[in-house]
Amino acid sequence: MHELLPGEAMTIRRDPAMVALIADQQGVSYPLPPYSPHELFPEYSWRRDAIGSSQSNASTDVYGMVRTAFFLLGLDREHFGTASWNPLSAIITPGDSVLIKPNLVFDTNNSGCGPECLVTHGSVVRAVADYAALAMGNKGRLLLGDAPVQACSFDTALKISGMDDVVEYLRGHGISMGVQDFRNTAVKEGPLGVPSRLGHRSHSNDGCIEVPVDSLSALSPLDAHVDKYRVTRYDPDAMSKYHRAGVHKYLVSASALASDAIISIAKMKTHKKAGVTGALKNSVGITADKECLPHHRAGSPSESGDEYRRKNWSKRMCSHMLDRENRTEGRLGRLMLHFGARASWAGARLLGVDTTWEGSWPGNDTLWRTVLDLNRILIYADKKGRLMREPQRKVLFLVDGIVAGEGEGPLSPLPRPTGIIIAGFWAPTVDAVMATVMGLDWKQIPVISHALKARDALGIEVDAKNITVVSNKDSLNGPLTLKHKMFSFVPPRHWESIRVPEEHRP
Repeated sequence: MHELLPGEAMTIRRDPAMVALIADQQGVSYPLPPYSPHELFPEYSWRRDAIGSSQSNASTDVYGMVRTAFFLLGLDREHFGTASWNPLSAIITPGDSVLIKPNLVFDTNNSGCGPECLVTHGSVVRAVADYAALAMGNKGRLLLGDAPVQACSFDTALKISGMDDVVEYLRGHGISMGVQDFRNTAVKEGPLGVPSRLGHRSHSNDGCIEVPVDSLSALSPLDAHVDKYRVTRYDPDAMSKYHRAGVHKYLVSASALASDAIISIAKMKTHKKAGVTGALKNSVGITADKECLPHHRAGSPSESGDEYRRKNWSKRMCSHMLDRENRTEGRLGRLMLHFGARASWAGARLLGVDTTWEGSWPGNDTLWRTVLDLNRILIYADKKGRLMREPQRKVLFLVDGIVAGEGEGPLSPLPRPTGIIIAGFWAPTVDAVMATVMGLDWKQIPVISHALKARDALGIEVDAKNITVVSNKDSLNGPLTLKHKMFSFVPPRHWESIRVPEEHRP
């Protein structure tokens, strides 16, 4: 099936600098439910009945690609090829609480394209869940959970991703798999694009815990400007409950913090505020309220903001009206302010100003800090929400790039079939490989470049020169270089500078 490196040539431990890159560009497409493997692997004999029952030879063997990634990362290598191979036993023991954290960002692709490039696909989750259940030995708790945007229908997101098929299949085979919507509140889109006020509690939530980061926060250097923190469509005053001078805290899912192990499965996709969304950005989905997530700062850099590139009165007026809309309770008032903001924005466009907006440009100096804080919490916050010196859980990162997303991600991506699975033990190195594969310069993407140097925040600092790729393709093995530029993704508007020049062709 896949080209494998000779086992005798490999001595692999859980190395944060090592990233598995699995490529299969033959007939790139997702398999059909229930996403069983294309062949009977020795360790799979405990569920023989499902082998190939609904598979098409034309579809990508996603299950086999995930399995190859585990092998190349050195997980339980001595038993590989035998019935006793148990790769996730390196991070999961019987009785553990295990969270599988996909990216279920939204239930509709606003580009008009299908969901395959929008959300983590169920076929990747199926393979991971099978091996997690094997490691757990039918003991402990296996949970699928995420916090999509507040306007998302969680049930619809499960359906379009194929994850409802995975859950149904596993439960039908005696594996207890819980499902949780981590959001504390949800919102419905109102008439003419004006959302209803927050306040509808979402289902299946086990509660949430405030995690104080305070002076350790990557946002601390901006404490003189905490009043400028914004997240689109949310009351800016609510942000002050979580972020003010000397105080930085996040409302995090109690179930995520209760986990002994987390397997994060991101989507390979561009992102208009972060450049890309991958392993690092996927940590945002452990939070229960979006009001605790600074995404940008109001105003231009000359006004201590990063909302847009240059100072402009029309944009300032538009931003002011949006703030008032988000603070207003009445539907009529919100509607009037919404259209007032749109009129101000139209005026700015007519005057020919640049169209940077809402922090959607490389000058966004806020969002990467929030993402860094959440990655610290993911690893170091204990079950009560206290930041500890030692890691509190084991985390494995995967990226689903079978059908990736380019252009105006994360909510309006265009499909880019790539046939890629990426996996590793440290989010920054996984994302550096992902960006390079996409043909994007990770050094120009703040969320990746800052995270790679964040020893104080994440406890690890990896010299980029030491990032090493292990692959099923011999040509891709070795230190991360431009030879790993496999594609030329279209970046989001205003992020053109992160694109690796075309002369650097793979």
